[in-house]
Amino acid sequence: MKIITARLFSLRRGDDLAFAFLVGVTTILWWLLDSRNNGAGDTVLLASVSVALVKASIVTFQFMEVRHAPVVLQGFMVGWLGLVAAGITYLGFNSL
Repeated sequence: MKIITARLFSLRRGDDLAFAFLVGVTTILWWLLDSRNNGAGDTVLLASVSVALVKASIVTFQFMEVRHAPVVLQGFMVGWLGLVAAGITYLGFNSL
């Protein structure tokens, strides 16, 4: 039991803050998307894609340890995330 407890509370402070931020932002975004504001479809789409991009960046660099990777790999990850976000936004605006 001591090993499990020690591992449970051995997270680094940065990981704890990132996790708390991700949970908070997800909760707020879920509330916004669930409220179904009339006439705010474009705003909600842009906000949700932007928040998803920030969340994916945090997960990639904080939990996947990409921040310690070579700069070229970091650039590819940022470019890929931007490309996916742009594609989702394009598809979202063209389907409305």
